[in-house]
Amino acid sequence: MTKYFQRPYHRPDVYTILRYYTGFGRYDDDFVDRLSRHYSVLIFSIFILIVSSVQFVGKPISCFTPASFTGAHITYTDYVCWISDTYFISFDKDIPEANDFELRQGSHVIRFYQYVPFILMLQTFGFFLPGFFWRRGSSHLGLSLQKYLDQLHMSSHLLL
Repeated sequence: MTKYFQRPYHRPDVYTILRYYTGFGRYDDDFVDRLSRHYSVLIFSIFILIVSSVQFVGKPISCFTPASFTGAHITYTDYVCWISDTYFISFDKDIPEANDFELRQGSHVIRFYQYVPFILMLQTFGFFLPGFFWRRGSSHLGLSLQKYLDQLHMSSHLLL
């Protein structure tokens, strides 16, 4: 009975859990790995939150509408602008006619702005997944990088 009460109880705190899942405190990487795995993922995640909050919560785009449009017309026009390709017109140029096909097919067409959060998400996974697979694979397959580095260092002394 006394042995049961003498056994220390380990209750992991938040810091221990975060260190385990994020890989902080491991010594099988260097600053570049941490930059790629942690800081790039953090920066991209912040950008995803900023861009997504504007796109999905706020007003993602504001298109030019005539003065005669009411609120419902403006909202509908903004939705149509959001889902269709738009094009950039400089302030020093005249607004083209609706049937000006050359401008819509030119180099001024913008097709990617709806997909920016998804592109950032793919980039975030591209930075996160290699380190994630390395940490999971090395811990579950019994790979000890420190052990291999020590053996390599010892064998280099034997060869010289």
